[in-house]
Amino acid sequence: MATYHLRFASLLSALSLATLLFSGCAGLPTAGPASAGETPVPPPAPGANRGETGATEDIPDGRPIRTFDPPSTPVGALAEDTGTNVRANRDSSGRDQNETTIAINPLDGNNLVGGANDARLGHWAAGYYVTHDGGVTWADGTIPHAKYANQGDPTVAFCADGTAVFGYLDYDGSFAPHRLVVSRSTDGGDTWKEPGVVMESDGTPFADKPYIACARAEGAYANRVYISWTYFTSPFGGPIRVMTSDDHGRTWTNAHNVSSSYGVQGSVPAPGRDGEVYVFWKGSGKIEFARSTSGGATWSSPATVATIQEIGNGPHYRRNSFPTAGVDISGGPHDGTVYVAWADGRNGDADILLSRSTDHGQTWSEPVRVNDDPVGNGRDQYFPWLAVDEKGLVHVSWIDHRDRGDSRYHVYVATSRDGGVTFDRNLRVTDVASDGSLTGFLGDYTGLAAGHGKIVPLWPDLRAGTGEEDVYVEVEPAFDYDVVAEVAFRADKRTLDFADQEPRLGDGIVYDVLLGNVGDLAAGSPWEDASCLAEDLDAPPADVPEEPAPGEALYVLVRAHGPRGRGSWGSGTGHPDPRDGFDDHSPCGD
Repeated sequence: MATYHLRFASLLSALSLATLLFSGCAGLPTAGPASAGETPVPPPAPGANRGETGATEDIPDGRPIRTFDPPSTPVGALAEDTGTNVRANRDSSGRDQNETTIAINPLDGNNLVGGANDARLGHWAAGYYVTHDGGVTWADGTIPHAKYANQGDPTVAFCADGTAVFGYLDYDGSFAPHRLVVSRSTDGGDTWKEPGVVMESDGTPFADKPYIACARAEGAYANRVYISWTYFTSPFGGPIRVMTSDDHGRTWTNAHNVSSSYGVQGSVPAPGRDGEVYVFWKGSGKIEFARSTSGGATWSSPATVATIQEIGNGPHYRRNSFPTAGVDISGGPHDGTVYVAWADGRNGDADILLSRSTDHGQTWSEPVRVNDDPVGNGRDQYFPWLAVDEKGLVHVSWIDHRDRGDSRYHVYVATSRDGGVTFDRNLRVTDVASDGSLTGFLGDYTGLAAGHGKIVPLWPDLRAGTGEEDVYVEVEPAFDYDVVAEVAFRADKRTLDFADQEPRLGDGIVYDVLLGNVGDLAAGSPWEDASCLAEDLDAPPADVPEEPAPGEALYVLVRAHGPRGRGSWGSGTGHPDPRDGFDDHSPCGD
């Protein structure tokens, strides 16, 4: 986000900051070497008068703000945002990484493992990316146990005991000698064991688009691994096949075909409680699934979640309407709910839709639109991934073209706190746009992990500007409450208003409001100079008794809390954000 200077601003994109400032005062090509990221667009010159109308405008590469800017403003009121996206692949080969997958260790929230198609060695390999410090630093490599020329279609999951399982194709080419294998790691992804073979073939049948999941419930099927894939019996089609493993992928049993043999692709397994597991896939014009209540030993007949309008390929690379799914096993109010999301073209452009079932797949809700840009605006969203965390919050990430309206894309996430009925304002997590015209292939899916209070998307990124694809990651906080939205001063510029969350979240919601000088945000511990303006406020508005001195600015932060926990003061939207520390060091009593 570029430096900007405000008389008064309300961040409208899931951010609870208002600033008050008185006058006087953001197919598989081989790519070239990496280069520097986008050159930031300079901010408006100090003193540019945008008027007192409060019109919403976009700060270049930043978030929407509502601005009241007098002819004269102080320089350096807020610091420049330099971004917090992290490049997970550490190679300097200049070659591509794409088609991403990521998982978080249920025993250690600082341990994440990602995967991608990785061309650093001059051929396609199964790349892995590992962090043990919550995403600050990453180590990487390629799975070493290759039998054939290439590896790809990566998929990673963690089991309840902390073992990571990594599935991928080991192949010479389509309908050529290949195998579908699963490797495992007992040290958080640092090293990988010789893989177990799910299937091996001289060419036909051919395995494609595998995805893996691991049961995290207690009971007879705890830590059971499920893998599903398209089992092409000829180039014209084949069924979705599922197998299971009780030894972290060393050996595989319970082979079942769960779909018809034509027009199916993009399967994903989703374990529920002990023994209950679903497999979803894209059929012809519909999302379909099968269900097992016996840990994958037997399966139901195929059934339909929803009819869909499949999206077509984009102008530069292929796209799809493959599903992504998850099951709530939190023990909370939506325990057992099954969620499925996909990209759908029914509104004239590609949107992310989600359907849910509260009766084990017997019935499904009408699809909910997850992306919150205007309907039918011609801006596409696709490649969703879904994760349900241990609190039952439902998170979805996807690739999004709303900001640019051309070949450039960002990555967005959204969270549902009411069992998939509604979603929060969408949050853009990428600091720099990627130009999709620089590549011919992004993969067929992206990745998202959630847990331990974190939302972690992993995506193919083209910010190098040369056509090189890297994999980038962002760690966002996941709160029990929405960040307080629609923060705005009234006309008197002394009364602070904001959206009341009680009607949505229930009784017992109260608010804390704190006040400080904008200049203090650049300090190492800005919370030490802030004051608690209101604690446990029953409802908006809040009165601001102070006026800033000429040439100075005050900021106000608001957060909600109640029986289910606390929200955020506004973390995770402006990157990097000195306000992040307020969540741990609040001037209002916690």
